[in-house]
Amino acid sequence: MPVVFDISLPVTEMEGYVAEILARLEREWPAYRRFVFGHLGDGNLHVIAAGPPSREARQGIERCVYEPSRHAAARSRPSTGSALRSSLGCRCRAARRNSR
Repeated sequence: MPVVFDISLPVTEMEGYVAEILARLEREWPAYRRFVFGHLGDGNLHVIAAGPPSREARQGIERCVYEPSRHAAARSRPSTGSALRSSLGCRCRAARRNSR
């Protein structure tokens, strides 16, 4: 099951942010495939890490994505809980899945 994030940040910060999270994910979760795409003109990125599902992996991947995004608005799909987001000090909004 993939771990999916929506990240909003200034376009000028995207290159460094993407380089940092991809390096961290490669180092800490090498078995997971990483994808980054988005709406670069409006400051929105989609980050996906796909691999064997586990609670430990999800929490580790979330740290890799959230820690560098302290000044970004980050949303995870599905919700990851406010405790993790608060502990990382970033402005995060849990996205709700649209069940249509």
